[in-house]
Amino acid sequence: MTTPNKVHDQRTSMEMMFDPTNDETNEAFSSATGTGLEILGRKAKELIQSIQKLRQLGIEDLGLPLPKIALIGDQSTGKSSLIEGISEIKVPRSSGTCTRCPLEINLTESTIPGEGWSCKVSLLKKYIYGGAWNSTDQAFGPWAPQDPEDFPFSIVRNKSQVPHILRLAQLATLNPSQPYENYMPGGATNPDLETQVEFSPNIIRLHISGPGLPNMSFYDLPGVISVHELAEDQYLVELVKNLVIDYIKDPNCMNLLTLPMTDDPSNSNAAVLIRRAKAEARTVGVLTKPDRIQQGESLSQWMQILENKRFLLGLGYFVVKNNPDPLVDHAIARTEEEEFFRNPPWSAGLKQFRNKFGTLQLQAFLSDRLANQMKASLPHIFEQVQRKAEQIDAELAVLPEPAEGNLMLLIVERILNFETQIKGQIDGGDPQYPLKKDCHQTVVKFRTVLQGSRPEIDEPWEGETMVDRTAASKGTPSKRKANGVDHPETPTRKLPRRQPTVLVDSESDEVSPPQLYNGRQPNAPKTVNSPYTTRFTVAQIHDIIQGSSTSLPNQTDPKVLERMINLSLENWEKPLDQFLNRTERLFKKMFTAEINKNFGHWQSTRLHTRVIEVCSTFLEEAMATEREAAKRVLQLELRSPTAYDHATLNQAVEKARAEIKADRRAYLTEVFERERINLGSPSKPAKPISKDQLGPDPSAKEYELLATVRGYYEYALSRFIDVISQGIKGGIFLKCRNELGDLIKSELGITDTKNGQEHYAQMLEVDLTTRERRIQLEKDRARVKEAREWLEGMALRDSA
Repeated sequence: MTTPNKVHDQRTSMEMMFDPTNDETNEAFSSATGTGLEILGRKAKELIQSIQKLRQLGIEDLGLPLPKIALIGDQSTGKSSLIEGISEIKVPRSSGTCTRCPLEINLTESTIPGEGWSCKVSLLKKYIYGGAWNSTDQAFGPWAPQDPEDFPFSIVRNKSQVPHILRLAQLATLNPSQPYENYMPGGATNPDLETQVEFSPNIIRLHISGPGLPNMSFYDLPGVISVHELAEDQYLVELVKNLVIDYIKDPNCMNLLTLPMTDDPSNSNAAVLIRRAKAEARTVGVLTKPDRIQQGESLSQWMQILENKRFLLGLGYFVVKNNPDPLVDHAIARTEEEEFFRNPPWSAGLKQFRNKFGTLQLQAFLSDRLANQMKASLPHIFEQVQRKAEQIDAELAVLPEPAEGNLMLLIVERILNFETQIKGQIDGGDPQYPLKKDCHQTVVKFRTVLQGSRPEIDEPWEGETMVDRTAASKGTPSKRKANGVDHPETPTRKLPRRQPTVLVDSESDEVSPPQLYNGRQPNAPKTVNSPYTTRFTVAQIHDIIQGSSTSLPNQTDPKVLERMINLSLENWEKPLDQFLNRTERLFKKMFTAEINKNFGHWQSTRLHTRVIEVCSTFLEEAMATEREAAKRVLQLELRSPTAYDHATLNQAVEKARAEIKADRRAYLTEVFERERINLGSPSKPAKPISKDQLGPDPSAKEYELLATVRGYYEYALSRFIDVISQGIKGGIFLKCRNELGDLIKSELGITDTKNGQEHYAQMLEVDLTTRERRIQLEKDRARVKEAREWLEGMALRDSA
């Protein structure tokens, strides 16, 4: 493969080779003068020949555009005569044999002494005929794109045989359902046979070589028509227009527009297509049939056109005069043309345009223009060819190669290596095996979410007063004694509370905060909390306590505690589902990576497909087992709160009680301070406010119950997380490590001694589409390699 430095050096060499400031290069691009077909400089010829070589290699078929010339015009505008004048060949002119498909004509000057004139004809099939026409979806009607195929058709060494060979080639192209061999010279089919279709987008390609020929390439497109003689064939009008537009819209295409001087240019259908494609800047006009201007007719219109003041085209206009008689020799036709332009008005009133008169002047302009266009684009073409080669190599690298050797051993080695990689993922301890670490992080996130969802009490907030139990039962405001005077309870604000840190799984669905146990959503301040936290108010806890009676004084019914615990734990189901889903995604990601690593080279084979199926089914079944076990653990937690480790539970309750008392004291202290200020004591007290000053907490029983519930929540959470994570570790982790490899071998039939080489060959056999794709890519790689070598050779020859 070419290294980046080498590519840069080659590109730099090419840029210097085609630098417009290079005197040697510019000298090569001098215009053609004198009689006959002038030979351009060596570099100009090489540039144009490089276009022909790259096009012959099919580089354009790979999506790499090359500079080109397209000859377009309405029917009967002198296109055929112009082709004959430029290429020195005769084209079929009899009725029904006008251009019905594109002609690609490549002209190359032969410099080998004694080498004569020759013409190689081939059929380039880029479209397949389907027979159905849908003007909306198919620009070329019944023709659909296919991978290009180039079929050699004939080699001609006598110019007089060209019209006949072209007629046969066109018949072969216009009868797509018949083998093209039937129309080759000496074939069995009558060349006068009617055609299956009237027009085809497939190309007849001519490579003409001979002494004195100009180095150039161009396409002759079917003449544009506006109306077909048969109503049922009117669709052909659009087909031809679409075909022409497909060529002229290419920014690398220079267009030759033929306009007969016997008609008003505004009547040209082809000119309308040029304008529609916004291709005026890349178009040169060719005025034909100047000898048929009526005597006495004003030349002012044509003078304005030659001055490019009317019907403006970016590359101006030329005038050519060709002999319509196909029997007239090319040299005689050129002599007649020169003599014609020596006479008035061409040598008199229009003499300032003499460098625009004649086929030779047009040839020189086109060759020079095409060579300069190639000079400007060649470095970019080289980059595109290099990039295409890299793309082809990359695609081939992932396509399976034909299976060879001991196939059973090959497959078993891949499975064993896959099994080793899976065990490495399960065991962890290595950066290349991240599954264990990722799963641990998932457990940590799961624990953090549940820790941030512990039960909370909403303190009174601004605008709401504290309500004691007696006043609340009578529906009257509570009062406190301050300095011996009764005062209504002072509105207070909610104190800042420790907010839980909640890590939200970005891959999980958003959830709405759960409703309170009684279905009422409190008017609580808007704060960012876990969506799974059960929030109580003092009044709600009081209602729960009052709803359960006990005959013992100052005792809380155990059912009250169980009810609040269940209300606190029932929101665990959604985080549990998210944890299990995330765990499954991690295993899927790991399986995908390891399958691609070990079996990716055999994509589109039965082996690759079956390994994916086995691993997917294995994971689905294993996770179903994990989900069932986890849900059972959750139901046990919800069914009956249980704690046998009393010491740990008591520690958790004491911790919760201490936190709640500290928060509660801070809150009551602030309430006391506000009331004192409202009663006329603005100065701060000399000593901290004592417990006796605050008095008994009217909600002590509710907060004590919350402390017990929160302590149990922490105790149960730790147990729940441990059981769930231990189930994952002892379930799917061990299954993957100990069972998956054997399962794959069994499902693939590796353990069945009856299976022989044929069984394993079928496992590694690629599907038809992949096989055909590899064949096509290998052909493309060969073409690109040859193109790259050609371009590199040009740079080396120039630097030598």
